[in-house]
Amino acid sequence: MTRIIELTERAKAQFAKDEIPKEIGEEILQRYGSKIDIDFPSPKTENMWCLQPRGWIGEVGLSNDYRLSILPKVPIGNIFRMLEYAYGLQSAVFHRDLVRSANLEEFFESLAIVLARLVLERANRGLQKKYLRTKEQLSVVKGRLDTRRLHEVAWTGKVHCDFAQQTVDVIENQIPAYALNRILRTGLVRYESLHLVQRAFRSLESVVTLKPKIDRHIFSRLSYNRLDGDYEVIHSISRFFIENTGPRQGDERLKSLSFLVNMDQLFEQFVAAWFRENTPREWRFGSQVRVVLTSEEAVQWGIDLVWYGRDTADVICVADTKYKTGESVSSDAQQIVAYAAAKRTRKAFLIYPDSPISDETFQVGDFEIGCISFPLDSDLEESGKRALERIVQICSSQSWIKIKQAKHRHSGIHIHSVKG
Repeated sequence: MTRIIELTERAKAQFAKDEIPKEIGEEILQRYGSKIDIDFPSPKTENMWCLQPRGWIGEVGLSNDYRLSILPKVPIGNIFRMLEYAYGLQSAVFHRDLVRSANLEEFFESLAIVLARLVLERANRGLQKKYLRTKEQLSVVKGRLDTRRLHEVAWTGKVHCDFAQQTVDVIENQIPAYALNRILRTGLVRYESLHLVQRAFRSLESVVTLKPKIDRHIFSRLSYNRLDGDYEVIHSISRFFIENTGPRQGDERLKSLSFLVNMDQLFEQFVAAWFRENTPREWRFGSQVRVVLTSEEAVQWGIDLVWYGRDTADVICVADTKYKTGESVSSDAQQIVAYAAAKRTRKAFLIYPDSPISDETFQVGDFEIGCISFPLDSDLEESGKRALERIVQICSSQSWIKIKQAKHRHSGIHIHSVKG
């Protein structure tokens, strides 16, 4: 029988000394000490286990049939909506199945089933094929004869040919194969759904090479057209599993993998994607804007969010996202002032999922700093609109601003300046 140690994201939990074996505590410390703060039973802890996850949620397999479950503070439905933006799943038709998930494990399984179904549908219609250049020794000439090799090697009755061959063993199909393999190894898919994921994996395994690793940067180099548009959704979901599942102890050979989502990173990606889609038409938006501070590029920053004038290179404001609550903003203010100075703007913002001083502004020298709240426990669209309204209001304090509410996420927010 599996025994579950249940935690909630960023919340401190205590367990009696006999609830967690010492070897399990040591395993948590050794493997996940960077993600979970753990104190062993001692007089200091009143002989209790004390565990507190950092910015991570997910399911982790441990030894002796123990599992570690870290629940999100954010409603499960909103987790998916954040992924929708962060991984470009806006047009997905499976939204309802996922937002109805009761817990994180059910959500994981539902998303895995969606990927399996999409892969099977594509396999039934025909997997994407490409022509790849191949060099082989053949009994007959095919493509272009490699005359250089003909002179370099002894005659064997076969000729060296250079030709293009159509194949489905391409990265577009290798990505979902890799993702499905990782899903199967997590052990988080229940028996009644397992056969579907296995069928999808087998449909690819028999015709593509199962890569030992997929480079995360490959996703930025993929492009799609009207004939392979469904691959964009397949790759987006595959990317989620590739980025958020990993081997225990860093060993790819182990059968059991962990499923851990970095909420700090997800919040940053979600906020950037939301603002990218909803930025006022009169502004331009950039994310992870690089600032090089030395000629050798040894020192450089990546600014989370930057807004520019539509037709100029002038920076309107900069912003930094921070996935934390109830903490001091002093160090954050120092960081964002440096960013603002680097981009030569006086308007800067710190964006939190919640903040004890949200919607307040304060001065640091010539810089105006705004603390913006982007709550994740309510309607995300409304949270985003209120955050953007506040940013626009502060940045346009010299004009009377009228903001027209967007009817849906793609319509954006428009600014109209009216002379005083």
